[in-house]
Amino acid sequence: MNVFKQNIESQQGAVRIYCAGGAGINIGKKYGGNLPERIGSAKLMTCYIDTSRTNLHDVPDPENVFVLPELDGSGKVRKENHEAISQTIPRILK
Repeated sequence: MNVFKQNIESQQGAVRIYCAGGAGINIGKKYGGNLPERIGSAKLMTCYIDTSRTNLHDVPDPENVFVLPELDGSGKVRKENHEAISQTIPRILK
């Protein structure tokens, strides 16, 4: 491998996409694990976050799944889990 190519690879950045809830996870499934890495481009890392496992059965990156503990979905009433979700965000981002 030439030195220039090795230098670019060692300086590769990363972009993390957080896909939350049913709609976010469905969008993320189209990108996570499906985009080829290219020299000069940042590595794409996709994380999937939900309050239940319903939407997570076929994600391409199962090691990057975060299910909020002790919650079982919000459905259309998001305010029910808002406080628990807000308290969990710092741990997810870390």
